[in-house]
Amino acid sequence: ECPECYNLPLASGSYSLCFHPLPWEEARQHCIDRGQELASIHDEQTNGYLAWNLLQTTGYAESWIGLNDVDTEGTFVWTDGSPVDFDYRFFEMPAEWGQYLDCVAFTVILGWLPMVCWDPRAFMCKSP
Repeated sequence: ECPECYNLPLASGSYSLCFHPLPWEEARQHCIDRGQELASIHDEQTNGYLAWNLLQTTGYAESWIGLNDVDTEGTFVWTDGSPVDFDYRFFEMPAEWGQYLDCVAFTVILGWLPMVCWDPRAFMCKSP
């Protein structure tokens, strides 16, 4: 039987790369059920390591992370409550799209991109 997630311990925290695509809310609940939260990423080294492992382990080039502006439009926060002290968004989306793009996807090529939350994607969890 194939596992649903691959555990990846790092100095910056213990991550899980989960490769059964789910919408953002369901992905978050899956992480919570595992005793984790959707991943927060706080430095470039961790970001690069996760990108490489995402491709190598799951075969996906994008996944959900915990960055979102679900509660307050335009104010992005991590689901685990940690500070947004590192940002890998390369593109600013047009303001009129903001109401639809509340959940952030980690993409290997285009950085972190706000997306519609209902699209199923692989996802990353992180232990507290």
